[in-house]
Amino acid sequence: GLFNVLRAYALFDPEVGYCQGLSFVVGPLLLNMPDEEAFCVLVKLMYTYGLRGHFLPSMDDLQLRLYQFEHVLADALPWLSRHFQEQGVLPTMYVSQWLMTMFAYRLPIELTFRLFDVVFAEGLDCLLRVAIAVLKRSQTRLLTLEFEGILQYLNDGPLFAFYSHAAPDMLVHDSNQVSINARALQKLRRQYIDDAQRKLEEEDEASAMRAENEQLKTECAQLQNALQSGEKQGEKQGADREERARLARQIEDLEKQLQNERREAEVRLRDERREAETRIKADMDQLAQKNVQLTIKNQQLEDGLQDMEEALVQIKMLYAESEDQREVMTKRFEDLRKALK
Repeated sequence: GLFNVLRAYALFDPEVGYCQGLSFVVGPLLLNMPDEEAFCVLVKLMYTYGLRGHFLPSMDDLQLRLYQFEHVLADALPWLSRHFQEQGVLPTMYVSQWLMTMFAYRLPIELTFRLFDVVFAEGLDCLLRVAIAVLKRSQTRLLTLEFEGILQYLNDGPLFAFYSHAAPDMLVHDSNQVSINARALQKLRRQYIDDAQRKLEEEDEASAMRAENEQLKTECAQLQNALQSGEKQGEKQGADREERARLARQIEDLEKQLQNERREAEVRLRDERREAETRIKADMDQLAQKNVQLTIKNQQLEDGLQDMEEALVQIKMLYAESEDQREVMTKRFEDLRKALK
C-alpha cells in the first residue's frame, strides 16, 4: 500500500526521507500497478526524470524550475505576469505544489493518469507547458482579481474546473499549443546557475568582511584594554605616555581602516545591485518588445489566413457555377444531336 512504498523509499533515500507530497505521486502509481512496481517507477521518476531535486532539503531543482517558469510566464502571458508582479503574487505561492505533485493534488484521477503518461514520454519540462496552459485558460478572470483573490483562485478556486468537465485530452491539447524552446530553458538554467553562484560569492565576501570586522573589533578592544591597563599602571608607577600615544594611534588607524572598508563594501554592493536591476529591466523590456512583435506577426498571419479562406470560398462558388453551365451545355448538345438524327 501507500505506507509501504513511502516507508521503503524513505529507507532507500534517507536524504529525502518521508515527504508528504510524495503521496500524491505514489497514489496514482498504486492504482495501476503492485507495490513493488510502484516503488521502482518512483525511483525512476526521482533519479532519472529529476523529481528528486524537488524534495531535497535545498530544493535546488524546484527553485530552478520556478525561475524558468517565471521567465516563461513573462514571455507567454506578459499581461498576466505583470499583473501578478504588481499584486505581489510569486510562483512559490502556487506553482511549487503543482510541480512537486505533478498536478495530482488538483486534477481528477483520469487527468492525472493522462498527465503522468505525458511526463513519462517527455520529462518534467512538460509541467511548465501545462502550468502556462492552465493559466492561459483563466487569464481573463485572473486579471480582474487582486492578491487574496488570485491566491484563492489558484490554490482552492475553480482554476481546473474546466478541465474536470472537458475531454480527457483537452489539457494535453492546450499544453501542446504552448511553445517553450528547449534552448531557452537551457539558457535560463545557465542564468540561474550563474546568478546562484554570484549570490554565493557575494555572501562569502560579505561573510569574510564580517569576520574581518569582528577581528578588527577584537583587536580594538584588546588595544583599548591594553591602553586602560597602561593608564592604570601609569597612575601607580608613572604612565608611559609614548606607549599610550602609540596605542591610541593604532586604535585610531584601525577604526579608520574599518570605516573605509565598510564604506567600500557598501559602494561595491550598491553598484552590483544597480547593475543587476539594470540588467533585469533590460531583459524585461526586451521580452515585452518581443511579445509585441510576435502579437503583431500573429495578427498578420491570422488576417492572411482569413483572406485565403475567403478566396477559397469564391473559387469554390465559381467552380460550382462552371459545373452547372457545363451540364446545361452538355444537355443542349445531346438534344441537338438527337434532333439531327
